[in-house]
Amino acid sequence: MNRQAGSMFRIIVGGYLVYLGINLISAVVKEKPENMVLMIIFGAAFIVFGGGYALFSLKRMFDESKREREAAAEEEEAAEEETEDPAEETQSGPKSLTERARMLAGSSEEEEEEAGETVDEEPALEESPEEEIENDYEEK
Repeated sequence: MNRQAGSMFRIIVGGYLVYLGINLISAVVKEKPENMVLMIIFGAAFIVFGGGYALFSLKRMFDESKREREAAAEEEEAAEEETEDPAEETQSGPKSLTERARMLAGSSEEEEEEAGETVDEEPALEESPEEEIENDYEEK
């Protein structure tokens, strides 16, 4: 929004320069001073510079608004594509019961494999020397 406000300000400044140039030339033509040629040149320069500045700013403002609209359209298209992807998967048709069962069986087997891999088996505990002593003592 700040860029658009800046562009509007530049357009207004350019328009004001054009206005000053036109008023300068009209005042010089009415009064006909000694430096009439110099004043007309400055008035024409104000008109050309102000008009160019206003037109450049106007073009820049339209280009920025065009880019914003294109960016918004791209975002909308991306959002539509994201919502269409799950719909395409479900539109492939209803699956039969056997296909569903196979999918569930395949997923449960994978879960079991993953669970088996993550569980570390603990080594069997060896008898401590104290237990051996107790056992030996009881035999006697």
